[in-house]
Amino acid sequence: MNDPSRHIQLIQNWLKQGEIESAKALLSEMIAETPNNQEVIEYLALIYEHEGDDESAMKLLLDAMSILSCSPSLKFNLADLYLKHGAHQKAIQLYKSVLETTPSFFEVLHNLGLAHAQLFQFNEAAQYFEQASLINPNSFELQANWGAALKNLGKYQKSLDCLDLAIANNPLDPSVWLNKGVTLDAMDRQQQAVDCYEKAIKLDHRYHEAHCNVANTLIVLGKYDQAMSAFQKALAIKANDPDTLYNLSLLQLIQGDFINGWANYEYRWLRENAPKKLFSEIPPLLDINGVSGKDILVWSEQGLGDSIQFSRYVIPLKNLGAKITLATQPQLIGLLQSMRAIENITSIDQIQKNNFDAQIPLLSLPLLFQQSNIKPQIQIPYLRSNPDKKLMWANRLCNIKGLKVGLVWNGGFRPEKTESWYERRNIQLSDIAMLNDVPGVHFFNLQKGEPAESELLEYYSTLWPKNNLSIFTSELNTFEDTAALVENLDLVISVDTSTAHLAGALGKPVWILNRFDTCWRWLIQQEKTHWYPSAKIFNQPLPGDWQSVIAKVKSELADLAALNRTAI
Repeated sequence: MNDPSRHIQLIQNWLKQGEIESAKALLSEMIAETPNNQEVIEYLALIYEHEGDDESAMKLLLDAMSILSCSPSLKFNLADLYLKHGAHQKAIQLYKSVLETTPSFFEVLHNLGLAHAQLFQFNEAAQYFEQASLINPNSFELQANWGAALKNLGKYQKSLDCLDLAIANNPLDPSVWLNKGVTLDAMDRQQQAVDCYEKAIKLDHRYHEAHCNVANTLIVLGKYDQAMSAFQKALAIKANDPDTLYNLSLLQLIQGDFINGWANYEYRWLRENAPKKLFSEIPPLLDINGVSGKDILVWSEQGLGDSIQFSRYVIPLKNLGAKITLATQPQLIGLLQSMRAIENITSIDQIQKNNFDAQIPLLSLPLLFQQSNIKPQIQIPYLRSNPDKKLMWANRLCNIKGLKVGLVWNGGFRPEKTESWYERRNIQLSDIAMLNDVPGVHFFNLQKGEPAESELLEYYSTLWPKNNLSIFTSELNTFEDTAALVENLDLVISVDTSTAHLAGALGKPVWILNRFDTCWRWLIQQEKTHWYPSAKIFNQPLPGDWQSVIAKVKSELADLAALNRTAI
Protein backbone atom coordinates (compact mmCIF):
# COMPACT_ATOMS: atom_id res chain seq x y z
CA MET A 1 0.00 0.00 0.00
CA ASN A 2 2.43 2.60 -1.21
CA ASP A 3 -0.12 5.41 -1.61
CA PRO A 4 -2.80 5.40 1.11
CA SER A 5 -4.36 8.59 -0.19
CA ARG A 6 -5.02 6.99 -3.59
CA HIS A 7 -6.64 4.01 -1.92
CA ILE A 8 -8.78 6.30 0.24
CA GLN A 9 -10.00 8.03 -2.90
CA LEU A 10 -10.82 4.65 -4.43
CA ILE A 11 -12.70 3.63 -1.28
CA GLN A 12 -14.68 6.86 -1.39
CA ASN A 13 -15.69 6.18 -4.98
CA TRP A 14 -16.73 2.60 -4.15
CA LEU A 15 -18.82 3.81 -1.23
CA LYS A 16 -20.58 6.35 -3.47
CA GLN A 17 -21.31 3.59 -5.99
CA GLY A 18 -22.52 1.19 -3.30
CA GLU A 19 -19.66 -1.27 -3.75
CA ILE A 20 -19.45 -1.87 -0.01
CA GLU A 21 -17.69 -5.25 -0.06
CA SER A 22 -14.84 -3.95 -2.24
CA ALA A 23 -14.32 -0.97 0.05
CA LYS A 24 -14.48 -3.18 3.13
CA ALA A 25 -11.90 -5.62 1.78
CA LEU A 26 -9.43 -2.89 0.88
CA LEU A 27 -9.89 -1.14 4.22
CA SER A 28 -9.19 -4.41 6.08
CA GLU A 29 -5.96 -4.82 4.12
CA MET A 30 -4.92 -1.25 4.87
CA ILE A 31 -5.59 -1.62 8.62
CA ALA A 32 -3.50 -4.79 8.71
CA GLU A 33 -0.57 -2.80 7.31
CA THR A 34 -1.14 0.58 9.03
CA PRO A 35 -3.28 0.06 12.16
CA ASN A 36 -2.85 3.70 13.23
CA ASN A 37 -4.46 5.25 10.13
CA GLN A 38 -7.41 7.06 11.68
CA GLU A 39 -9.21 7.76 8.41
CA VAL A 40 -9.14 4.06 7.47
CA ILE A 41 -10.42 3.06 10.93
CA GLU A 42 -13.31 5.50 10.73
CA TYR A 43 -14.34 4.37 7.24
CA LEU A 44 -14.32 0.70 8.25
CA ALA A 45 -16.27 1.47 11.43
CA LEU A 46 -18.80 3.34 9.28
CA ILE A 47 -19.20 0.26 7.04
CA TYR A 48 -19.67 -2.02 10.05
CA GLU A 49 -22.37 0.30 11.37
CA HIS A 50 -24.01 0.46 7.94
CA GLU A 51 -24.17 -3.33 7.92
CA GLY A 52 -25.73 -3.39 11.39
CA ASP A 53 -22.60 -4.78 13.01
CA ASP A 54 -22.28 -2.11 15.68
CA GLU A 55 -20.38 -4.48 17.96
CA SER A 56 -17.50 -4.74 15.47
CA ALA A 57 -17.60 -0.97 14.91
CA MET A 58 -17.33 -0.29 18.65
CA LYS A 59 -14.51 -2.81 19.10
CA LEU A 60 -12.60 -1.32 16.18
CA LEU A 61 -12.92 2.22 17.55
CA LEU A 62 -12.15 1.15 21.11
CA ASP A 63 -9.00 -0.67 20.01
CA ALA A 64 -7.97 2.36 18.00
CA MET A 65 -8.38 4.57 21.06
CA SER A 66 -5.42 2.82 22.68
CA ILE A 67 -3.28 3.87 19.70
CA LEU A 68 -4.87 7.25 18.92
CA SER A 69 -6.05 8.13 22.42
CA CYS A 70 -6.26 11.86 21.82
CA SER A 71 -8.41 11.74 18.71
CA PRO A 72 -11.63 13.75 19.28
CA SER A 73 -13.10 12.27 16.12
CA LEU A 74 -12.69 8.66 17.29
CA LYS A 75 -14.12 9.55 20.70
CA PHE A 76 -17.09 11.24 19.09
CA ASN A 77 -17.86 8.31 16.79
CA LEU A 78 -17.57 5.80 19.62
CA ALA A 79 -19.71 7.99 21.89
CA ASP A 80 -22.39 8.09 19.19
CA LEU A 81 -22.45 4.30 19.09
CA TYR A 82 -22.66 4.12 22.88
CA LEU A 83 -25.56 6.58 22.81
CA LYS A 84 -27.29 4.55 20.10
CA HIS A 85 -27.11 1.42 22.26
CA GLY A 86 -28.14 3.05 25.55
CA ALA A 87 -24.71 3.11 27.17
CA HIS A 88 -25.42 6.65 28.26
CA GLN A 89 -22.74 7.11 30.91
CA LYS A 90 -19.99 5.86 28.60
CA ALA A 91 -21.26 8.20 25.89
CA ILE A 92 -21.36 11.16 28.27
CA GLN A 93 -17.83 10.49 29.47
CA LEU A 94 -16.46 10.43 25.91
CA TYR A 95 -18.45 13.47 24.77
CA LYS A 96 -17.12 15.47 27.72
CA SER A 97 -13.59 14.35 26.86
CA VAL A 98 -14.07 15.71 23.34
CA LEU A 99 -15.25 19.04 24.74
CA GLU A 100 -11.98 19.41 26.66
CA THR A 101 -10.15 19.92 23.36
CA THR A 102 -13.05 21.10 21.17
CA PRO A 103 -15.40 23.12 23.40
CA SER A 104 -17.54 24.50 20.57
CA PHE A 105 -18.41 21.16 18.95
CA PHE A 106 -22.12 21.55 18.17
CA GLU A 107 -22.89 17.86 17.63
CA VAL A 108 -21.17 16.90 20.90
CA LEU A 109 -23.14 19.47 22.90
CA HIS A 110 -26.37 18.41 21.23
CA ASN A 111 -25.72 14.71 21.80
CA LEU A 112 -24.79 15.33 25.42
CA GLY A 113 -28.22 16.87 25.77
CA LEU A 114 -29.77 13.78 24.18
CA ALA A 115 -27.85 11.43 26.48
CA HIS A 116 -28.99 13.27 29.60
CA ALA A 117 -32.57 13.49 28.32
CA GLN A 118 -32.65 9.72 27.79
CA LEU A 119 -31.52 9.37 31.42
CA PHE A 120 -34.42 11.68 32.41
CA GLN A 121 -31.84 14.25 33.54
CA PHE A 122 -33.68 17.11 31.93
CA ASN A 123 -31.93 19.98 33.70
CA GLU A 124 -28.55 18.82 32.38
CA ALA A 125 -30.08 18.11 28.97
CA ALA A 126 -31.52 21.62 28.70
CA GLN A 127 -28.19 23.17 29.70
CA TYR A 128 -26.32 21.38 26.92
CA PHE A 129 -29.05 22.15 24.38
CA GLU A 130 -28.80 25.81 25.34
CA GLN A 131 -25.02 25.78 24.83
CA ALA A 132 -25.50 24.12 21.44
CA SER A 133 -28.02 26.79 20.46
CA LEU A 134 -25.33 29.46 20.79
CA ILE A 135 -23.49 27.73 17.94
CA ASN A 136 -26.37 26.71 15.67
CA PRO A 137 -29.67 28.18 16.87
CA ASN A 138 -31.58 27.17 13.73
CA SER A 139 -30.93 23.43 13.99
CA PHE A 140 -34.24 21.60 13.66
CA GLU A 141 -33.07 18.62 15.74
CA LEU A 142 -31.75 20.88 18.48
CA GLN A 143 -34.92 22.94 18.83
CA ALA A 144 -37.14 19.86 18.72
CA ASN A 145 -35.16 18.04 21.42
CA TRP A 146 -34.69 21.16 23.53
CA GLY A 147 -38.43 21.80 23.41
CA ALA A 148 -39.11 18.25 24.63
CA ALA A 149 -36.65 18.64 27.52
CA LEU A 150 -38.16 21.99 28.56
CA LYS A 151 -41.61 20.40 28.59
CA ASN A 152 -40.35 17.83 31.09
CA LEU A 153 -39.03 20.66 33.26
CA GLY A 154 -42.45 22.32 33.29
CA LYS A 155 -41.18 25.28 31.23
CA TYR A 156 -44.05 25.03 28.83
CA GLN A 157 -43.94 28.39 27.07
CA LYS A 158 -40.20 28.06 26.42
CA SER A 159 -40.89 24.55 25.14
CA LEU A 160 -43.46 25.90 22.69
CA ASP A 161 -41.03 28.59 21.54
CA CYS A 162 -38.42 25.95 20.68
CA LEU A 163 -40.92 23.65 19.01
CA ASP A 164 -42.39 26.49 16.95
CA LEU A 165 -38.91 27.39 15.74
CA ALA A 166 -38.34 23.74 14.80
CA ILE A 167 -41.64 23.70 12.92
CA ALA A 168 -40.67 26.87 11.09
CA ASN A 169 -37.48 25.12 9.97
CA ASN A 170 -39.19 21.87 9.00
CA PRO A 171 -43.02 21.89 9.09
CA LEU A 172 -43.24 18.50 7.38
CA ASP A 173 -41.64 16.50 10.21
CA PRO A 174 -44.47 14.74 12.11
CA SER A 175 -42.43 14.18 15.30
CA VAL A 176 -42.17 17.87 16.12
CA TRP A 177 -45.94 18.25 15.78
CA LEU A 178 -46.33 15.37 18.21
CA ASN A 179 -43.91 17.02 20.66
CA LYS A 180 -45.85 20.27 20.44
CA GLY A 181 -49.04 18.36 21.16
CA VAL A 182 -47.45 16.79 24.25
CA THR A 183 -46.50 20.24 25.57
CA LEU A 184 -49.99 21.61 24.90
CA ASP A 185 -51.44 18.58 26.69
CA ALA A 186 -49.28 19.39 29.71
CA MET A 187 -50.63 22.95 29.60
CA ASP A 188 -54.21 21.61 29.74
CA ARG A 189 -54.84 22.84 26.19
CA GLN A 190 -56.18 19.49 25.03
CA GLN A 191 -58.06 20.52 21.89
CA GLN A 192 -54.98 22.29 20.55
CA ALA A 193 -52.97 19.19 21.42
CA VAL A 194 -55.38 17.03 19.40
CA ASP A 195 -54.97 19.41 16.45
CA CYS A 196 -51.19 18.93 16.60
CA TYR A 197 -51.46 15.14 16.83
CA GLU A 198 -53.82 15.09 13.86
CA LYS A 199 -51.36 17.24 11.91
CA ALA A 200 -48.68 14.64 12.67
CA ILE A 201 -51.01 11.87 11.49
CA LYS A 202 -51.77 13.77 8.28
CA LEU A 203 -48.03 13.86 7.60
CA ASP A 204 -47.63 10.18 8.50
CA HIS A 205 -50.88 8.21 8.70
CA ARG A 206 -49.06 5.25 10.31
CA TYR A 207 -47.62 7.35 13.14
CA HIS A 208 -48.59 5.00 15.96
CA GLU A 209 -47.63 7.28 18.84
CA ALA A 210 -49.70 10.14 17.44
CA HIS A 211 -52.81 7.93 17.20
CA CYS A 212 -52.27 6.87 20.83
CA ASN A 213 -51.84 10.44 22.01
CA VAL A 214 -55.01 11.48 20.21
CA ALA A 215 -56.88 8.69 21.99
CA ASN A 216 -55.54 9.57 25.43
CA THR A 217 -56.30 13.26 25.00
CA LEU A 218 -59.82 12.61 23.70
CA ILE A 219 -60.47 10.68 26.94
CA VAL A 220 -59.56 13.82 28.91
CA LEU A 221 -61.99 15.76 26.72
CA GLY A 222 -64.73 13.21 27.40
CA LYS A 223 -64.93 12.15 23.74
CA TYR A 224 -64.94 8.44 24.48
CA ASP A 225 -66.24 7.06 21.17
CA GLN A 226 -63.66 9.06 19.23
CA ALA A 227 -60.98 7.86 21.63
CA MET A 228 -61.98 4.23 21.00
CA SER A 229 -61.70 4.82 17.25
CA ALA A 230 -58.22 6.31 17.69
CA PHE A 231 -57.10 3.30 19.75
CA GLN A 232 -58.39 0.96 17.04
CA LYS A 233 -56.34 2.83 14.44
CA ALA A 234 -53.25 2.60 16.67
CA LEU A 235 -53.75 -1.14 17.15
CA ALA A 236 -54.17 -1.61 13.41
CA ILE A 237 -50.59 -0.31 13.11
CA LYS A 238 -49.11 -2.13 16.16
CA ALA A 239 -51.55 -4.83 17.21
CA ASN A 240 -49.84 -5.97 20.41
CA ASP A 241 -48.32 -2.74 21.66
CA PRO A 242 -48.41 -2.86 25.50
CA ASP A 243 -48.76 0.91 26.01
CA THR A 244 -51.70 1.08 23.63
CA LEU A 245 -53.45 -1.90 25.19
CA TYR A 246 -52.87 -0.56 28.72
CA ASN A 247 -54.30 2.86 27.85
CA LEU A 248 -57.19 1.16 26.03
CA SER A 249 -57.91 -0.74 29.27
CA LEU A 250 -58.47 2.55 31.10
CA LEU A 251 -61.07 3.54 28.49
CA GLN A 252 -62.72 0.11 28.69
CA LEU A 253 -62.85 0.26 32.49
CA ILE A 254 -64.26 3.79 32.53
CA GLN A 255 -67.04 2.54 30.23
CA GLY A 256 -67.75 -0.42 32.51
CA ASP A 257 -66.30 -3.03 30.15
CA PHE A 258 -64.60 -5.01 32.90
CA ILE A 259 -64.20 -8.22 30.88
CA ASN A 260 -61.85 -6.61 28.36
CA GLY A 261 -60.67 -3.85 30.69
CA TRP A 262 -59.21 -6.09 33.40
CA ALA A 263 -57.56 -8.32 30.79
CA ASN A 264 -55.85 -5.40 29.05
CA TYR A 265 -54.97 -3.77 32.37
CA GLU A 266 -52.35 -6.51 32.81
CA TYR A 267 -50.30 -4.81 30.09
CA ARG A 268 -49.35 -2.22 32.72
CA TRP A 269 -46.31 -4.37 33.49
CA LEU A 270 -45.08 -4.42 29.88
CA ARG A 271 -45.48 -0.79 28.86
CA GLU A 272 -42.56 1.59 28.35
CA ASN A 273 -41.15 2.87 31.65
CA ALA A 274 -43.36 0.41 33.55
CA PRO A 275 -42.64 0.01 37.26
CA LYS A 276 -40.63 -3.02 38.25
CA LYS A 277 -42.76 -6.06 38.93
CA LEU A 278 -41.74 -7.21 42.39
CA PHE A 279 -41.26 -10.76 43.65
CA SER A 280 -40.80 -12.20 40.15
CA GLU A 281 -38.78 -15.09 41.64
CA ILE A 282 -41.99 -16.34 43.30
CA PRO A 283 -44.38 -18.16 40.91
CA PRO A 284 -47.30 -15.95 39.86
CA LEU A 285 -50.78 -16.89 40.99
CA LEU A 286 -52.60 -17.62 37.73
CA ASP A 287 -55.69 -19.48 38.95
CA ILE A 288 -57.55 -19.15 42.24
CA ASN A 289 -59.05 -22.62 41.94
CA GLY A 290 -57.01 -24.91 44.13
CA VAL A 291 -55.53 -22.18 46.38
CA SER A 292 -56.75 -23.92 49.52
CA GLY A 293 -53.83 -24.49 51.88
CA LYS A 294 -51.40 -22.50 49.71
CA ASP A 295 -49.27 -19.65 51.07
CA ILE A 296 -50.09 -16.65 48.88
CA LEU A 297 -48.31 -13.29 48.87
CA VAL A 298 -50.56 -10.39 47.83
CA TRP A 299 -48.70 -7.11 47.42
CA SER A 300 -49.57 -3.44 46.97
CA GLU A 301 -48.37 -2.05 43.68
CA GLN A 302 -49.71 1.48 43.28
CA GLY A 303 -50.90 4.35 45.47
CA LEU A 304 -52.33 4.35 48.97
CA GLY A 305 -55.88 4.74 47.70
CA ASP A 306 -55.44 1.78 45.37
CA SER A 307 -54.25 -0.38 48.26
CA ILE A 308 -57.28 0.62 50.34
CA GLN A 309 -59.72 0.04 47.48
CA PHE A 310 -58.43 -3.33 46.29
CA SER A 311 -57.59 -4.84 49.67
CA ARG A 312 -61.27 -5.84 49.63
CA TYR A 313 -60.35 -8.80 47.39
CA VAL A 314 -58.00 -10.32 49.95
CA ILE A 315 -60.77 -11.60 52.22
CA PRO A 316 -62.60 -13.54 49.44
CA LEU A 317 -59.24 -15.07 48.49
CA LYS A 318 -58.76 -16.04 52.13
CA ASN A 319 -62.25 -17.56 52.16
CA LEU A 320 -61.17 -19.95 49.40
CA GLY A 321 -58.75 -21.48 51.90
CA ALA A 322 -55.55 -19.61 51.03
CA LYS A 323 -53.08 -18.51 53.69
CA ILE A 324 -52.57 -14.83 52.95
CA THR A 325 -49.68 -12.47 53.55
CA LEU A 326 -50.55 -8.93 52.50
CA ALA A 327 -47.50 -6.76 51.84
CA THR A 328 -48.36 -3.07 51.74
CA GLN A 329 -47.14 0.46 52.43
CA PRO A 330 -46.06 1.05 56.06
CA GLN A 331 -48.64 3.83 56.53
CA LEU A 332 -51.45 1.35 55.92
CA ILE A 333 -50.40 -1.61 58.08
CA GLY A 334 -52.32 -0.59 61.21
CA LEU A 335 -55.46 0.19 59.20
CA LEU A 336 -55.42 -3.01 57.13
CA GLN A 337 -54.85 -5.12 60.24
CA SER A 338 -58.53 -4.48 60.97
CA MET A 339 -59.12 -7.26 58.40
CA ARG A 340 -58.41 -9.73 61.20
CA ALA A 341 -58.94 -12.84 59.07
CA ILE A 342 -55.66 -12.20 57.25
CA GLU A 343 -52.73 -14.17 58.70
CA ASN A 344 -50.05 -11.56 58.17
CA ILE A 345 -50.03 -7.91 57.08
CA THR A 346 -46.56 -6.45 56.78
CA SER A 347 -44.45 -3.81 55.09
CA ILE A 348 -43.65 -4.56 51.48
CA ASP A 349 -39.91 -4.26 52.15
CA GLN A 350 -39.95 -6.89 54.93
CA ILE A 351 -40.93 -9.91 52.86
CA GLN A 352 -38.97 -13.18 53.08
CA LYS A 353 -39.31 -14.30 49.48
CA ASN A 354 -38.84 -18.05 49.94
CA ASN A 355 -41.92 -18.63 52.07
CA PHE A 356 -44.66 -18.57 49.42
CA ASP A 357 -46.27 -20.88 46.91
CA ALA A 358 -47.39 -17.99 44.70
CA GLN A 359 -47.65 -14.19 44.54
CA ILE A 360 -50.00 -11.70 42.92
CA PRO A 361 -50.14 -7.88 42.74
CA LEU A 362 -53.24 -6.46 44.37
CA LEU A 363 -54.86 -5.00 41.25
CA SER A 364 -54.63 -8.31 39.39
CA LEU A 365 -57.10 -9.95 41.79
CA PRO A 366 -60.25 -8.66 40.00
CA LEU A 367 -59.12 -10.34 36.76
CA LEU A 368 -58.31 -13.56 38.58
CA PHE A 369 -61.79 -13.77 40.11
CA GLN A 370 -63.32 -12.84 36.75
CA GLN A 371 -61.42 -15.56 34.88
CA SER A 372 -62.49 -18.13 37.47
CA ASN A 373 -66.16 -17.13 37.20
CA ILE A 374 -66.23 -16.47 40.94
CA LYS A 375 -68.10 -13.40 42.11
CA PRO A 376 -66.39 -12.38 45.35
CA GLN A 377 -68.64 -11.64 48.28
CA ILE A 378 -67.42 -8.37 49.76
CA GLN A 379 -69.07 -6.82 52.78
CA ILE A 380 -68.73 -3.09 53.37
CA PRO A 381 -67.33 -1.87 55.63
CA TYR A 382 -64.39 -4.15 55.10
CA LEU A 383 -62.09 -1.93 57.16
CA ARG A 384 -62.57 -0.65 60.71
CA SER A 385 -60.79 1.86 62.89
CA ASN A 386 -58.84 1.11 66.05
CA PRO A 387 -61.50 1.02 68.86
CA ASP A 388 -59.32 2.81 71.42
CA LYS A 389 -58.43 5.61 69.00
CA LYS A 390 -62.04 5.86 67.87
CA LEU A 391 -63.17 6.29 71.49
CA MET A 392 -60.46 8.89 72.10
CA TRP A 393 -61.78 11.02 69.23
CA ALA A 394 -65.37 10.50 70.33
CA ASN A 395 -64.53 11.98 73.73
CA ARG A 396 -62.67 14.92 72.18
CA LEU A 397 -65.44 15.76 69.72
CA CYS A 398 -68.48 15.17 71.93
CA ASN A 399 -69.00 18.86 72.73
CA ILE A 400 -68.71 20.09 69.15
CA LYS A 401 -72.15 21.02 67.84
CA GLY A 402 -73.52 20.61 64.35
CA LEU A 403 -72.88 18.29 61.42
CA LYS A 404 -69.27 17.06 61.55
CA VAL A 405 -67.69 17.15 58.09
CA GLY A 406 -64.13 16.24 57.08
CA LEU A 407 -62.50 18.04 54.14
CA VAL A 408 -59.80 17.08 51.63
CA TRP A 409 -59.21 19.30 48.59
CA ASN A 410 -55.74 18.30 47.44
CA GLY A 411 -54.39 14.86 46.51
CA GLY A 412 -50.97 13.39 47.15
CA PHE A 413 -48.04 13.29 44.75
CA ARG A 414 -47.81 10.51 42.16
CA PRO A 415 -44.52 10.55 40.19
CA GLU A 416 -46.08 9.16 37.02
CA LYS A 417 -48.70 11.93 36.80
CA THR A 418 -48.38 15.25 34.98
CA GLU A 419 -48.69 18.70 36.51
CA SER A 420 -51.88 19.33 34.54
CA TRP A 421 -53.41 16.16 36.01
CA TYR A 422 -52.85 17.53 39.52
CA GLU A 423 -54.36 20.84 38.52
CA ARG A 424 -57.44 19.12 37.11
CA ARG A 425 -57.91 16.87 40.15
CA ASN A 426 -57.25 19.34 42.97
CA ILE A 427 -59.35 22.25 44.21
CA GLN A 428 -58.05 25.62 45.30
CA LEU A 429 -58.29 26.29 49.02
CA SER A 430 -60.28 29.45 48.29
CA ASP A 431 -62.89 27.36 46.43
CA ILE A 432 -63.34 24.72 49.12
CA ALA A 433 -63.50 27.50 51.72
CA MET A 434 -66.77 28.68 50.11
CA LEU A 435 -68.41 25.94 52.19
CA ASN A 436 -67.49 27.60 55.46
CA ASP A 437 -70.66 29.68 55.77
CA VAL A 438 -73.06 26.72 55.55
CA PRO A 439 -74.97 26.98 58.87
CA GLY A 440 -74.95 24.10 61.30
CA VAL A 441 -71.69 22.54 60.07
CA HIS A 442 -68.35 22.11 61.83
CA PHE A 443 -65.50 21.17 59.52
CA PHE A 444 -62.42 19.05 60.20
CA ASN A 445 -59.30 19.32 58.13
CA LEU A 446 -58.22 15.86 56.91
CA GLN A 447 -55.80 17.35 54.40
CA LYS A 448 -52.24 16.08 54.64
CA GLY A 449 -49.23 17.05 52.56
CA GLU A 450 -47.61 20.16 51.18
CA PRO A 451 -48.25 22.78 49.97
CA ALA A 452 -51.88 22.36 51.08
CA GLU A 453 -51.17 22.21 54.84
CA SER A 454 -49.01 25.35 54.83
CA GLU A 455 -51.52 27.25 52.67
CA LEU A 456 -54.30 26.43 55.13
CA LEU A 457 -52.29 27.69 58.10
CA GLU A 458 -51.36 30.86 56.23
CA TYR A 459 -54.87 31.76 55.02
CA TYR A 460 -56.97 30.19 57.76
CA SER A 461 -57.94 33.45 59.46
CA THR A 462 -59.12 35.11 56.24
CA LEU A 463 -60.75 32.13 54.49
CA TRP A 464 -62.53 30.71 57.53
CA PRO A 465 -63.91 33.78 59.34
CA LYS A 466 -66.53 31.75 61.21
CA ASN A 467 -63.78 29.75 62.93
CA ASN A 468 -65.67 26.52 62.29
CA LEU A 469 -62.74 24.45 61.09
CA SER A 470 -60.71 22.20 63.42
CA ILE A 471 -57.16 21.30 62.41
CA PHE A 472 -55.83 18.07 63.92
CA THR A 473 -53.56 17.01 61.08
CA SER A 474 -50.41 17.01 63.26
CA GLU A 475 -52.01 14.10 65.14
CA LEU A 476 -52.87 12.11 62.00
CA ASN A 477 -49.62 10.22 61.50
CA THR A 478 -51.03 7.06 59.92
CA PHE A 479 -54.22 6.03 58.16
CA GLU A 480 -55.21 4.26 61.35
CA ASP A 481 -55.25 7.68 63.06
CA THR A 482 -57.25 9.25 60.23
CA ALA A 483 -59.71 6.33 60.21
CA ALA A 484 -60.44 6.80 63.91
CA LEU A 485 -61.27 10.47 63.37
CA VAL A 486 -63.34 9.75 60.24
CA GLU A 487 -65.41 7.20 62.18
CA ASN A 488 -66.54 10.07 64.44
CA LEU A 489 -67.61 12.33 61.57
CA ASP A 490 -70.98 12.49 59.83
CA LEU A 491 -69.56 13.04 56.35
CA VAL A 492 -66.31 13.31 54.43
CA ILE A 493 -66.05 15.64 51.41
CA SER A 494 -62.97 14.86 49.35
CA VAL A 495 -61.40 15.08 45.94
CA ASP A 496 -60.47 11.75 44.37
CA THR A 497 -57.71 10.72 46.73
CA SER A 498 -56.87 8.11 49.37
CA THR A 499 -59.04 9.67 52.08
CA ALA A 500 -62.13 9.22 49.89
CA HIS A 501 -61.28 5.52 49.57
CA LEU A 502 -60.70 5.32 53.31
CA ALA A 503 -64.13 6.76 54.11
CA GLY A 504 -65.80 4.46 51.58
CA ALA A 505 -64.03 1.37 52.91
CA LEU A 506 -65.16 2.31 56.44
CA GLY A 507 -68.74 2.62 55.17
CA LYS A 508 -68.89 6.30 56.10
CA PRO A 509 -70.81 8.78 53.94
CA VAL A 510 -68.39 10.39 51.49
CA TRP A 511 -68.95 12.97 48.77
CA ILE A 512 -66.34 12.62 46.05
CA LEU A 513 -65.55 15.79 44.11
CA ASN A 514 -64.69 14.39 40.70
CA ARG A 515 -62.89 16.06 37.82
CA PHE A 516 -64.47 16.04 34.33
CA ASP A 517 -61.89 13.54 33.00
CA THR A 518 -62.99 11.08 35.63
CA CYS A 519 -60.86 8.25 36.95
CA TRP A 520 -61.99 4.89 35.55
CA ARG A 521 -63.15 3.85 39.04
CA TRP A 522 -66.08 6.25 38.96
CA LEU A 523 -67.23 5.57 35.38
CA ILE A 524 -68.71 8.41 33.31
CA GLN A 525 -70.88 11.08 34.97
CA GLN A 526 -72.24 8.69 37.59
CA GLU A 527 -73.50 9.78 41.00
CA LYS A 528 -73.14 6.37 42.64
CA THR A 529 -70.41 3.71 42.55
CA HIS A 530 -70.57 -0.01 43.23
CA TRP A 531 -67.18 0.27 44.94
CA TYR A 532 -68.56 2.27 47.88
CA PRO A 533 -72.33 2.28 48.48
CA SER A 534 -71.95 5.14 50.98
CA ALA A 535 -70.39 7.42 48.37
CA LYS A 536 -71.97 10.11 46.24
CA ILE A 537 -70.07 11.57 43.30
CA PHE A 538 -70.25 15.25 42.37
CA ASN A 539 -68.93 15.51 38.80
CA GLN A 540 -67.62 18.56 37.00
CA PRO A 541 -70.11 19.35 34.20
CA LEU A 542 -67.29 20.91 32.17
CA PRO A 543 -63.49 20.69 32.38
CA GLY A 544 -62.18 22.90 35.20
CA ASP A 545 -65.63 23.86 36.48
CA TRP A 546 -65.26 23.43 40.23
CA GLN A 547 -67.57 26.37 40.92
CA SER A 548 -70.65 24.40 39.80
CA VAL A 549 -69.52 21.42 41.88
CA ILE A 550 -69.00 23.53 45.01
CA ALA A 551 -72.36 25.27 44.51
CA LYS A 552 -74.14 21.91 44.35
CA VAL A 553 -72.24 20.56 47.35
CA LYS A 554 -73.00 23.71 49.30
CA SER A 555 -76.72 23.43 48.59
CA GLU A 556 -76.94 19.74 49.53
CA LEU A 557 -74.76 20.26 52.58
CA ALA A 558 -77.10 23.00 53.81
CA ASP A 559 -80.07 20.62 53.39
CA LEU A 560 -78.23 17.86 55.26
CA ALA A 561 -77.28 20.22 58.09
CA ALA A 562 -80.88 21.37 58.36
CA LEU A 563 -82.06 17.75 58.64
CA ASN A 564 -79.44 17.17 61.32
CA ARG A 565 -80.72 20.14 63.32
CA THR A 566 -84.30 18.90 62.97
CA ALA A 567 -83.31 15.42 64.16
CA ILE A 568 -81.66 16.88 67.23
